[in-house]
Amino acid sequence: MENKCSKCGGTHWVVELREGSFICLHCFMEISKKELLTPVEVDALLSLHSDETILRIVSWNSHYGLNLAKYQRIMKYGPQLLIIQECRKSDYEFIKNTWNYKNWYNDDFYTDESEYGSENGIAIFSNDYKIEFTEIFNRKYRYIIPYEISNNGYKFVIFIVWVKPFNKNYTKHLYEAVNYYREKNMLDNHSLIIGDFNTFAKDEKSLEILGEKLKPLINTAQKTEDVWKTSTYYHGENNYGINDFCFASKDINDDINVSIPSGWDKEKRKDYHWNGLSDHAPIIINYKIKL
Repeated sequence: MENKCSKCGGTHWVVELREGSFICLHCFMEISKKELLTPVEVDALLSLHSDETILRIVSWNSHYGLNLAKYQRIMKYGPQLLIIQECRKSDYEFIKNTWNYKNWYNDDFYTDESEYGSENGIAIFSNDYKIEFTEIFNRKYRYIIPYEISNNGYKFVIFIVWVKPFNKNYTKHLYEAVNYYREKNMLDNHSLIIGDFNTFAKDEKSLEILGEKLKPLINTAQKTEDVWKTSTYYHGENNYGINDFCFASKDINDDINVSIPSGWDKEKRKDYHWNGLSDHAPIIINYKIKL
């Protein structure tokens, strides 16, 4: 028997909010966030959004699609720019009307035989920041997608990433894409590259190699030792590494801080999941900008 929203009776994107009480996405968006968040979380969000010089970017591989439980959890971090890898087209269609600016991308080169198929892609959302494809975009590099983000005359380029090469050589594909865009002078100023790199870095040496290959961009987590070495991907006891990164151009690196929320269910699951929702942790970016 399908669960029904306690407010509207709908059955699409429904999650149990409290015992015996269910809610769908549309009703969730309408009710006060104070019903869903702790007082500390509410205060944090109000403080964040009252400061117009801070852009909060949240990037997350949601693992086999984005449902209401996942969406509700990730929205607690107050994203002003939300990036979701493994976002299905049906998920995007259902959520898109709650955002002013958005884009979902998937190419027609699909060869992956996985169960969630060709409708799986990468999405970006914002209410305050305009999102546009750049003039220089090479579809060959799946998925390393440059967008121009703008607000009140301020502009920067963000590459949203979910690396999916045809030959499964993730790092080679990433490095080739970075070389291509480097030659197009897209990495020098006001540039970010963020998302699931699928690099599976496990030690300091692999992180250093990645940093060398992505120059002139800088690993923004490197200034914080714990964050720099924190695994963002788990899939079993000995299968862990760092897949999710944010690199920035030198001129804005000092204005960016990175955090990785804890929440790995190591005790409950053979395959560790972040808060029981995904095999990836999100990465949270606070970017101080001048609007």
